[in-house]
Amino acid sequence: MAKQKKDNNNNNNNNNNNGNNGNRKNDILAYKTPLFNSKNIQSFGVYNGDLGKLNYINGNNNIDLLILPIDKLLNSHNENLKFMSENKNPNVSYYDFVSSYKMVLTSINVREKWNDYQKHSKGHFFKYLKKLVKETTNELPQGIIQGIVFFEFSYLEENLGIPGCVQLLADMTSFFQSMVKLVDLDNLDLFNKVKTYINGVVLKNSVFFEDGTQKTSLDALTTDYPDLLQRLKNEITIRSDFIVLDIEIMPVRQQHHEEYIRDRYYIKWLNGYGFKGFTCNNKNFLDLKELKPLDYRTVDDDSVFEFINDGVIKDIHLIMEECTLHVDWRNFKITPEIWKKTMHLIRFPKFIRERIPSVYKTTENDFYSAIYEKKPAPKPISIDEILQSIQDEGEEDEFHDLIPNILNHINKGSQSPVISKSSSVKFNVPLKSKTTCSSLTYFGTSYGITRKIDVENSILEVMFELLKKKLLSHVRTSIDVPSNNFSVQFEVLMKTLDSIIKKPSKSAKYLLKILRNYNPLKILLNLRDGLAKNNIRVYTATSNSFNLKENFNIPYNLVWGLAAEDRNESGVLLIFISETIPNILEAIIHIYAKHVAGYDTKVCTIFESLVNAQDVDNLLPIPERMIWQLNNSSYSEKLTYIQNTRGVVRDIQRCKSLSSEQINYLASMADYIKIYSEYLLIEKQRYLDYLLQCAKTGYQPTKTNNLEEEFCRIVGWATLDPEGLNTLKVFSTCLTEAITGTQIKINSPYTACIVYLFSCFWKACRRIAWLELFSSLVAMNPCFLPESDQVAVSLEMTTTQANLNFLFDLTSHQLSHPMHELLRKRAKKIPIFKKVTDEINNEELNEHSARVLANAFLFVYPVVLDLGFSKFLGSGIFFTDRMDSEARKCLNYVFLILFPIIGGIINSIARTCTYYFFQKSIPLMLSAFIRRLSLAIVVYLVSAFVLALTLFLSYGFKWYIFVFSFLYGISFCLYMTFFSILASLKDSTQLIFTSDGPSAALKGVCIMIVPMCISRFVFADDSYSVVVWAIYSVGLTISWIYMAYEYRCIAKDYMDWPFSLNVPTESDIQNLFEKSYPKPLPFLNEEQELYEKRIRLWERAAREHYMDTVTKALGSKSKNLATIIY
Repeated sequence: MAKQKKDNNNNNNNNNNNGNNGNRKNDILAYKTPLFNSKNIQSFGVYNGDLGKLNYINGNNNIDLLILPIDKLLNSHNENLKFMSENKNPNVSYYDFVSSYKMVLTSINVREKWNDYQKHSKGHFFKYLKKLVKETTNELPQGIIQGIVFFEFSYLEENLGIPGCVQLLADMTSFFQSMVKLVDLDNLDLFNKVKTYINGVVLKNSVFFEDGTQKTSLDALTTDYPDLLQRLKNEITIRSDFIVLDIEIMPVRQQHHEEYIRDRYYIKWLNGYGFKGFTCNNKNFLDLKELKPLDYRTVDDDSVFEFINDGVIKDIHLIMEECTLHVDWRNFKITPEIWKKTMHLIRFPKFIRERIPSVYKTTENDFYSAIYEKKPAPKPISIDEILQSIQDEGEEDEFHDLIPNILNHINKGSQSPVISKSSSVKFNVPLKSKTTCSSLTYFGTSYGITRKIDVENSILEVMFELLKKKLLSHVRTSIDVPSNNFSVQFEVLMKTLDSIIKKPSKSAKYLLKILRNYNPLKILLNLRDGLAKNNIRVYTATSNSFNLKENFNIPYNLVWGLAAEDRNESGVLLIFISETIPNILEAIIHIYAKHVAGYDTKVCTIFESLVNAQDVDNLLPIPERMIWQLNNSSYSEKLTYIQNTRGVVRDIQRCKSLSSEQINYLASMADYIKIYSEYLLIEKQRYLDYLLQCAKTGYQPTKTNNLEEEFCRIVGWATLDPEGLNTLKVFSTCLTEAITGTQIKINSPYTACIVYLFSCFWKACRRIAWLELFSSLVAMNPCFLPESDQVAVSLEMTTTQANLNFLFDLTSHQLSHPMHELLRKRAKKIPIFKKVTDEINNEELNEHSARVLANAFLFVYPVVLDLGFSKFLGSGIFFTDRMDSEARKCLNYVFLILFPIIGGIINSIARTCTYYFFQKSIPLMLSAFIRRLSLAIVVYLVSAFVLALTLFLSYGFKWYIFVFSFLYGISFCLYMTFFSILASLKDSTQLIFTSDGPSAALKGVCIMIVPMCISRFVFADDSYSVVVWAIYSVGLTISWIYMAYEYRCIAKDYMDWPFSLNVPTESDIQNLFEKSYPKPLPFLNEEQELYEKRIRLWERAAREHYMDTVTKALGSKSKNLATIIY
């Protein structure tokens, strides 16, 4: 009883609240009982068809909110009588079907009613609508209609204006207080003024265009449309009786797979905003099938790329790639009987068979659109027969057993490998024609020895310069992880070298055998020992540093790497290699054998082939860098390789220094290069052209092939279905079992059918993934640049390169070209894009652009000032001709050495502080600047002291050189630092002279004019050089002290500004508001969550009331206002 009495008192309190404060209180939603709970509305539908058919869908499609046109309900009485007579059951009315929904609203087309009102009625439009609604509700059972939806409300806004629309909704709310009111609007200003009168908003085509393509913020009707969406999202969170309905009216459903991608992004968008979604393919809402909620409430993050990386799908992909090469699918006649037997062998479950009914109508002519063989690269010839002739391994086998593991040997601290005294092997290799520089170049056309030497010497100078500046990466240690341990790359390199020496493969033994006259193991041992002792040092550099920088374009063979003796340390060999080389050990062995032993390029090529020989075992070893060069060569270069093969083989055969075995090996290598080039030019290029053509068409299924379309639907729905991955796994498992678990021949029509089914599935995966990528890129950036490189980067941001290679068999760079065409084609249709492009093309120099241009050259003005004074007066703001040569040289050293240090520091300071400044985080900016400034001062002091001490020692121990060099150096560093930070604190909309920061920086520059004038007009020559130097040092000191002071004042003003404002706390605002509008109390049996939302509404009303009061107080002279207003 006590609780009931308390609840009654609360209700009375709320009712008293509603009656005390007039119209203002009626606008505060916190005092009103919510008309409904939006949580109970999960789905909605709009229907304009026969009401008698609603019984067919009621209960099946789970519609919570039903919207029916008012004209349909107004004329429904006679139709209902007819319905009851036809069903011969006077107790069943189709009003019973309507009333079974949780909420039923009637919709009013404002455009139609306004036009009718203009023709037949007089007076206010509100009275016309009131009469219409009353006539409709009077003919229907009581309570069946719970609200009104105003469609095309923007048309009324054009005729009545915003004030007229606000007044209309206010009148409707005042008269129909218990009715829910939803409005179709897209104007943020109108929403802000009517939000207290409505219970929701209806959006149309806010996410997609009518053709189904995705919209972005650039496609919005108005610039504040994204703000409206965010405001609606916020309204949902604080009001329990507010709902946002999004109706996407699409063209008639064509059953294409785009709809699944559309639904995927549509559902994600709705879930992100908390709106309710409904798609319709009929503008008149006549289709009964459209009256249903979205198929899925949420969408998993799983995509096609994640599906295809499943182990089951990967396995069937490998199997089908192999089967495609062995089945002659072009020569089989495919009939329905073959398909029946194939489907019997596959044993698909029923839910998959039912989704591909067109499979039995498919013929062999349809195979061409999905199947295409990816022929593998030709394999090198086998050397098994040659190896059979190698019986005696004698010296080499004995040598292999005597060699310890080099890495273990280094770790034990030994200086050289232990070789048995009984061995007849000598460890040193006799030097032949040792050269100053040896290189490894791309194979191909030769441009002469002279040109080759010039190129080597030019690049070698670049390498030594980079080494001097420590811009090269040492292979022995890792630059990413500072440590004394070997890098992973170096350990792999040494282990591979060990395996070639100790346990060579069959191919490696073959090469060692044919190199027996060139001491191969001895050379490898010396190389290994030199790498271990760091007497041979390998450095990697970017490929660009190996490009010759010349003003004239004379051709030359590109360089992989080169070697030369260290100029600073005797007995050390330096090897420089491009970081793009696929196998660095190949280049090391080739260059070392050429440089130390002076062997011919042909012999060195056999040496480097030992690395690949260790992997291929019994195939002809081919260096990896040759295959890389072939893959990255142009068409003309590949043709040249093919045309020159005969001449290359002839030259090899004529070489008298080579043995017959070496000639056979090199000739076989040349033949393989020809075969591989032909493969790249014909088969690989044909396959690549096919893939790019498919990408250009977007992997569209053929119009005559329904099976490809059905597979697209399966994969498309899999991205929406939580069980979608399992469906694809079942499909793949059935294909795998049909191939591996049955006795069908590999080259049979049944295998061809299975291959075709998988090819259709894979093409569907590509199609859906292509659409997902397109939608993701549109959402990421609707207006891509004219170049396609940005698309390639965006593709890699969307998914991994491995995913693109696996699914499309193309790289991001290759895919970017067809994708870029689609994106640019779409971007050119965006109205705002056209407008901006026209403005850029026709832009004239206006006041704002001139101001921005002037501000951009802030750092240039002091330099121009200094150059002008130096040119016409002989004295600049940093030094003068009144100083002697000794002082000027010292200052030159100060500028030359300290300026790079200053540049790096002020770049870091300005970039960080500017970010915080423009993000309005002033305390963070000040903290970041002080922290960096303290570290910078330490660096400045040390640098200036070391420089001053060096100059002091270099110029005869003169005290003034040390003092003034140090003072001038530290002052110059601080001057530049404060100049940069002050120049960054600017308002780009104002001229630099009116902004506090840049104007203070320029005043600091002007201070330096004073020392310049004194030195110029007071002193006649350089006899008082020390005094002039002192004046400049003092002037520079005063300048940076002034700028530091100005920065402190600016920072203090920024920090003190918030405290100068009398901004009341949230509780103060609520206390003021509560005096006139008490905090609402819970209603009887009101849920806590709903009550908390009413409290948030009351708090929002308090803030709005405070802002309105402040706005009025700004133009009022009254002194009787509350204290917190001021």
